[in-house]
Amino acid sequence: MNRTSAVLLSSALVVAIGCSQADPSPTGNVAGSPGSSGATGSSAGSGGSSTNTAGAAGSVAAGGTPGSAGSNGSAGAPAGGSSGAAGSVASGGDTGSAGSAGATMTGPTPETIVPTLDNFLWVGTCADANGSFKDCPVLNDSGKACATSTDFYALGAFRTNKHTVGGTAGTKYTINFEVRGVTGGKTYNGGTRQSTDAAFNQTSNDGWYVGGLPTATKWNTYEIHVTPPVPGQPVNNQALTCDGCPKGPDNVYYTNSLTGGADGTHETFPIKISASFPVLGGGTITLVIHDSNCLAQQNCGSNVDPQAMCEAPRTMDLTGLGATPPAGFKQPYSQAHTPNAWYPQWLLFDVKSVTQ
Repeated sequence: MNRTSAVLLSSALVVAIGCSQADPSPTGNVAGSPGSSGATGSSAGSGGSSTNTAGAAGSVAAGGTPGSAGSNGSAGAPAGGSSGAAGSVASGGDTGSAGSAGATMTGPTPETIVPTLDNFLWVGTCADANGSFKDCPVLNDSGKACATSTDFYALGAFRTNKHTVGGTAGTKYTINFEVRGVTGGKTYNGGTRQSTDAAFNQTSNDGWYVGGLPTATKWNTYEIHVTPPVPGQPVNNQALTCDGCPKGPDNVYYTNSLTGGADGTHETFPIKISASFPVLGGGTITLVIHDSNCLAQQNCGSNVDPQAMCEAPRTMDLTGLGATPPAGFKQPYSQAHTPNAWYPQWLLFDVKSVTQ
C-alpha cells in the first residue's frame, strides 16, 4: 500500500470513529497529494510525419490539486507530415497544444526546369517560296538565301529554337522525355544509336543518337545541342556557322537517326522516341535543323520519287503522349501555301519528368 492510500484510509477511519462518538469537534479530510505530471508526448513517426502526441495530464486524487499538463511531443522530421492532434484533458489537467505541420518538400519539374520544351512542336518549316510537289524550300531563321560554302557545317540553311534551362545554376538535371512525329531519316557516325534495330520501319522508329556527327549529305538533320556541356557526356567540338547556332563545345543528340539506307531515301518515317539527356541549370538547349541544300522533303509518305504530287502524307499515333499540341494542330500536319499546302516534317515533345 502506498503512502497516499494509507493516509486516505487513516482519514476515513478517523471520520467514521468521530461520527459514532458524535464528537463535536469536526475532523476534516486530509488533502490528497498533487497528481504527477503527464508523460512527454512521443516524437513524430517514421517517414517524416510530424504528428505530435501531447502528453497525458496528471491524475488527481480526491481533494487533490490538478496535475500539470503534459508537455508537447517534439516535432517530427519535416517531410510533409500532417499536423499533430491536440492533447486530451485528464481530470484537473490542461489541454495539450497541437503539433506543428511538417514542411512540404518538392523536386524539379518540367515546369520549373524546361517549361518551353514541354509540349513544344518542332517543325521543319517550309519557306513561303516556290518548291516542288515533293520538296519545300528551307531558309535560315533570318530568311537569308541558301548559304554556299565548302564547309558542310556552314553550307545551306539552319533553323534554330532555343530553350533556357531553369533551376539552380550548375546543378545537373536529367530530362526524361518522349517525342513523336514524322521526319526524314539521316545517318550519323561516331556516336551511339539507342535502338539496335537493323533497319527503319513504317510504324515507329527510335531515331535517338548520342554524340557523333552527321554525314555530309543533303538530307536534313534534327539536332539537340546542350550548352554548357555536362561532364561525363560526349563533347562535340564541331561549331556550326549560323547566327543562332551554338558555338561549342557542347553535348549533341540527334532524333532522326535511321539505318538501312534511310539517308538517301526520298521519304518520311514515323518517329517515336523515349529517352533522357542531362543538362545544367542555367544552361541552354538549342534545337537545330540543318539542310545543306535548302530543300527539305515534305511528309509525303513512302516511295515519293514516282509521285507526281505529295500524295500520301503520314500521320503518327499520339495515343498516350502527355503533350498537348498547339491549337489548330491536326494530322496530317500541314502548312498553308498557295497553290498547294506544304506538309513539313515535325516532332512533338512530351517532357515526362525531370530528375536531379
